[in-house]
Amino acid sequence: MAEQRIYTIKNNRFKGAFIKGFSIKNDTLQIKINNGEKAFCYLTALDGAEENQKWGRIQIHAELMGHLNLQIHAMALNEKSVKIQGTGMQKGTDMQQGTDMQQGTGMKQEINLDIEKFFGNDAIENGKKEELFELLGGIRTKQQKECLLYSLKGRYLWIALTVEGEGIGEIQSVKVYQKGDDFMEVFPEIYQERNSFFHRYLSVFSAVYQDFGCELEHICELFDPDTAQYKELLELAGWLGLNVKGDFLEEVTLRALIKHAYFLNKYKGTKAALQRVLEIVLGEPAIICEKCIEAHIQNEKEQRQKEDIVILIKTEVEQKHKTGLLFLLEQFKPMKCSMRIIFLKQSGRMDEHTYMDINAMAEDSVFGYLDKGQTEQNIKMK
Repeated sequence: MAEQRIYTIKNNRFKGAFIKGFSIKNDTLQIKINNGEKAFCYLTALDGAEENQKWGRIQIHAELMGHLNLQIHAMALNEKSVKIQGTGMQKGTDMQQGTDMQQGTGMKQEINLDIEKFFGNDAIENGKKEELFELLGGIRTKQQKECLLYSLKGRYLWIALTVEGEGIGEIQSVKVYQKGDDFMEVFPEIYQERNSFFHRYLSVFSAVYQDFGCELEHICELFDPDTAQYKELLELAGWLGLNVKGDFLEEVTLRALIKHAYFLNKYKGTKAALQRVLEIVLGEPAIICEKCIEAHIQNEKEQRQKEDIVILIKTEVEQKHKTGLLFLLEQFKPMKCSMRIIFLKQSGRMDEHTYMDINAMAEDSVFGYLDKGQTEQNIKMK
C-alpha cells in the first residue's frame, strides 16, 4: 500500500500566505467580518515531490460562528508557472507580469504566468484569482470543511480559503492527506477506478478511520500534565485520587499537583505531604504545629476540643481559595486528626515601650549601624 503523507498547515504557512480580511493571532487565522464583506487566504504551494502526484483530501479545523460561508479552492500543476491565453485573464495578469499587450488587434496573446506572484499581488482582484482555479481545472466546495481532491493531479497543490457573510471565527489548521483513503488498494484492481462513486463512497469510512488514528497517535498527550487540557486534568487528578472539583485551583497549580501525586499519595497522612501541598498551592512553605505532640493532654475529652494540627500561613489568600485549600488539605491530613488553618495578617513591630499583641513580631537585635563616613572596619560587632 502507498505511504500516507499528511501536510499540516499552521502558523508558519499562514504567515507566508497572502491574506486579506484575516488576522494571525495565537497561531490561528482570526476573522471578524460584517455582512457583504469577504476574507480570503491564498496559501503557498505544497510540494508533492513527484510529477503528476495524486492528491487525496483536505480537512479544515475551524470554528465559525454567525452566518459565515467557507469556500475551499484547490488546483494541482506540475509547474509553478503556466502559459495561458485569453483577454479576460490578460487584464489581470498585465499588472503582475508587466507585459505589453497589443491593443486593438483582437488576438489572444499567450502569457507565462507565475502563479505564486499572481496570487500574492494585491492589485489583482480576488475574482480574477478565483477564475484562475476554474481555468486550470481546479475544484471548489461551499459550506464544507472537508474536500476530496481525487480529480487533481500534479506536483504542486495550491489552496485558497474564502469566507464571506457575517460573524466571527478562527481557522486553527489545514490538513492535506496526499493518499486520501486507506481501503481502496485492498480491493481487486477492477474496483480501483479513481474518483469513481465507489472510491468516493469508501472515502467516508476512510476519513473516520484516519481521524480516529490521529487521535490515537496523540492520546499520550491526554496523560501528560504539561500538554493535557484543563478538563482532562480534572479527570486525570480523579484517577490519581485527588479531589479537585470546585474550580478553586489555577491551571498551573493543578498541573504541579498532578506531577507530585505519587509523592502525596505515598506520604499521605504525614507532615511531609501537608507541607508539599502547601508549597505547591501557596508557592512558599507554611508553619505546621502538631499540638498533640507539643501539649500533654490528660483525657480524651480535652483532646477532642483541641486541634491536633495548626497551620500558620503568612501568604495572603482570597476567601474563595481558603475553603478550597482546607478541602485539599483534608485529603492528606492524618486520620482522626482535626486541623485548623490560621491566616496571619501583616504583623506589627514593637519597640521597648509597647506590649505584646496578637500576631506581633519582636524586633530583631541589631549589632551596629553604619553612619555616613564610617566603614565596616570601624564597627565592632558584639
